[in-house]
Amino acid sequence: MPLTVADLRDQLPDFDTISTCAELTVNGETYTIAETETRSPAPGEQVRYLYLESGRDQKTLSWGSGHTRETVWIYDSGADPMTDGTEVQCINYGGK
Repeated sequence: MPLTVADLRDQLPDFDTISTCAELTVNGETYTIAETETRSPAPGEQVRYLYLESGRDQKTLSWGSGHTRETVWIYDSGADPMTDGTEVQCINYGGK
């Protein structure tokens, strides 16, 4: 069953305390968090981004901070999450 944004919030620390260089396991694959970012595409809206690396593999995990029931997706950096993303089934933060 895919994770929702509410599930993700339960399993990650507060976004502002997520450490770069920490490990994050998504769907059984372990990544290093390279960068975090918050964007505001519209007034009052925030989208959170975790940029992940594993060897040459670069992925992005993003979610709308105001959402709760939306499914969380992981996708190749630069790809369209709606067409090229994979639903996140499980996640484990191993912050350092």
